[in-house]
Amino acid sequence: MSTKMSGVLLAGGKSSRFETDKALAEFEDEILIQRAVDLLKAVFDDVYVIVNPKDDYSFLEGVDIYNDLIPDCGPMGGIYTALKKSNTEYNFVMACDMPCLNQQFLDLLLAQPKDYDILVPIWEQKKEPLVAVYKKSCIPHFKKNLKEKTFKIINIYPDVKVKKLPEAKIRANVSNPEYLFYNVNYKKDLAKIKEILAQKES
Repeated sequence: MSTKMSGVLLAGGKSSRFETDKALAEFEDEILIQRAVDLLKAVFDDVYVIVNPKDDYSFLEGVDIYNDLIPDCGPMGGIYTALKKSNTEYNFVMACDMPCLNQQFLDLLLAQPKDYDILVPIWEQKKEPLVAVYKKSCIPHFKKNLKEKTFKIINIYPDVKVKKLPEAKIRANVSNPEYLFYNVNYKKDLAKIKEILAQKES
């Protein structure tokens, strides 16, 4: 198995708070899911998009699209699917609603020694499990939690080797990191980040 890393985009959320499919919302003349795919393709040779069976993102090019193997289990189900389908031991996973993630951050993750099962960034003293790297060794732990219907990703942390990427290291290596982990749950969130970035550029 290749020790290279693949990029994984989780796009199977219900978008219930956004009221429409937020993956198709526009941001800086791109739709969110295409923006995320372009970012991953710039860094990783293999990119996987994990979706719900009802979703149609067939317009995405150069990626492998898979339905959740176990539907309606949230991000845990998506990551489990990605790890089962991936051809690489390590896999960077991101949600499709984080428009400010950038290549500098991905390069920083790639540069870390691969001595972990999960590499999770820390920001404002919080773990960011939806912009993290997962090793295939996590599969049985995800499977166990899915079977027990415990869907919080942090539930598997005690059973695997978790390495933290400190905020200080992120700030030292990534330009303008303040909004790196900003995620869009509501339409007002999207409007807010558009306004913030427009003000910074003016």
